[in-house]
Amino acid sequence: MTLKTARRRFLGTLLAAGAAPILPAREFTHRYFIGCRVDRENRHLASIFDQSGRILHDVPLPGRGHGLAVQPTTGRVVVFARRPGDWALVLNPATGAVLRRLAASDGRHFYGHGAFSPDGTRLYTSENRFEDGAGVIGVWDVTTGWRRVREWPSHGVGPHEIAVLERGSTLAVANGGVRTHPDTGRAKLNLDTMHSSLTVLDAANGRLMHSASFGARLHRLSIRHLDVCRDNRVVVAMQHQGSRQDRVPLVAYERDSRLLPLYAPDELTRRMRQYAGSVTFDASGRYVAVSHPHEGIVSLWATRPAGLIAFAELADTCGIACHADAGAFIATGAGGRVARIDARTGELTVLARSEGSRWDNHLLALGALTWDGHPDQVAN
Repeated sequence: MTLKTARRRFLGTLLAAGAAPILPAREFTHRYFIGCRVDRENRHLASIFDQSGRILHDVPLPGRGHGLAVQPTTGRVVVFARRPGDWALVLNPATGAVLRRLAASDGRHFYGHGAFSPDGTRLYTSENRFEDGAGVIGVWDVTTGWRRVREWPSHGVGPHEIAVLERGSTLAVANGGVRTHPDTGRAKLNLDTMHSSLTVLDAANGRLMHSASFGARLHRLSIRHLDVCRDNRVVVAMQHQGSRQDRVPLVAYERDSRLLPLYAPDELTRRMRQYAGSVTFDASGRYVAVSHPHEGIVSLWATRPAGLIAFAELADTCGIACHADAGAFIATGAGGRVARIDARTGELTVLARSEGSRWDNHLLALGALTWDGHPDQVAN
C-alpha cells in the first residue's frame, strides 16, 4: 500500500473518530510554549514562544536540555538536562529569569524528565542509581527550598518520562529498560537482558500499584515517553533496540493494567525506523500525536476508536505539544521551524522559522504566562 493510499484510508476513519464522545478540554489555554534548542552560535537555550512561533525569551542553559515540567500553581518551569545529566534549572517563562539550579544527588543522574504534584509542592524526577543501575524517583520538597527529601524505586531500569494521575494520587513512570552509567555516557549496557515497563506508583509513599509490559517477545521495545489525558488514560511512545527487520509497535494505550499496542501500515512503519520521540494528547483527548524524527514524520491517532488516521511530514521533527484548539498540535523541526498540525487531516502549516537553529526533543505547552498565580507582562 502506498503512502497516498494509506493517507486516504486513514482519513476514511475520521467519521468513526468523529463519533467518539468529546472529552473535557484541558484546563490551560496553550497560548505559549517552551522547548530546548541550539542556535546558530551553538548555544544551548530554553526558548519560550507564542502560538504564532514568535520567540519571546531565550534562556541560556549549561548544556543540552531535554524535558520540561511546569509547576501548576505558579507557572515556574523546570528544564532538565539530557541524560545522563546532573542539572536542572528552575525558571520564570514570563521573564526568562533563572531562579534556581538543582543538582542530582551523589551517585545519581537525571534521566531528562520530571513532573509536579497538582498543588505544586512536590517535584518528581526520574533518576539512575549508578551502583546497580536501578531506576529511582527523586522527590523534591519545593516549599522548603527545593530540597530532595527522599527517593523511591521506579520498579524498573531507566525511568524516563513521568506523569501524574488521579488528581495527584498516583504517578505513571515509563521505565525504558536501558541501563546507562556516566562513565560510559549514553552507551546502552544491557540490551540482551533489557526489559521495559509502565509502572504506576502511589504518589504518597512510592508503593507499586501495578506494572504493565510487553513480555519476552518484545523485551527490546523501550517504553520511553508518555502522556496522560484528563480522564487518566495513558498513551506511551516507544523505541525499539533490536533488529531493524522486526515489525514492532511504537504506540500503545494502557487499559486495565495492560498495554494495547497500535500498529501503522507496513510502509509507514518502515519509515518510522522503529523510533518514536514525543507523544501528546490534544486538548479534547480525542487525538494523539507522536513524532518520529529519524524520517521527519508525525503520526496522528484517534483514541476512540483507537487507530491511525493521518500523518504529517516535517524534517527533523521531534518536539510536539498540545495546541489550544481541539484536534491541533504544535511541532518543531529543521531550520528552526515551528508548525501547526491538524490531527484530522494531517495538514501542516509552518508558522515561523529561525534558520541555523535546531530544536531539541520536547515541547511543553503553557497557558497564559504567569508568576505566582498572577499574569506577568511579556516583553516584546
